[in-house]
Amino acid sequence: MGLLLVWIVVGVWVYRDAESRAMNGALWLIIVILLGLIGIIIYLIVRGDHPVGGRLAYAPYGYAPYAGMPPPAPPPVPPAQPAGAAMTCKGCGAAVPAGVAFCPNCGTKL
Repeated sequence: MGLLLVWIVVGVWVYRDAESRAMNGALWLIIVILLGLIGIIIYLIVRGDHPVGGRLAYAPYGYAPYAGMPPPAPPPVPPAQPAGAAMTCKGCGAAVPAGVAFCPNCGTKL
């Protein structure tokens, strides 16, 4: 009786663990029931390739964003230069007149 209870607990654990790893829990339950200890060993080897929350792998830490979650903030936009204002070169730091594609001092693309 105790051995039957252990196999039931192992079967439930295999089913739930396989489902949490985006694997077919019913298939692995059948394999473990039919093959016994060998089936458990095979499952433990194969399950290492499937991370927990495999269906939600895009979300950080395995959590999916909930429906009420606001969208992420857009990246900050650098302030626009006023028309006719001189810019500075990122390569050499020299003042560059507006409307120029390359720095006349060092040739860096602006």
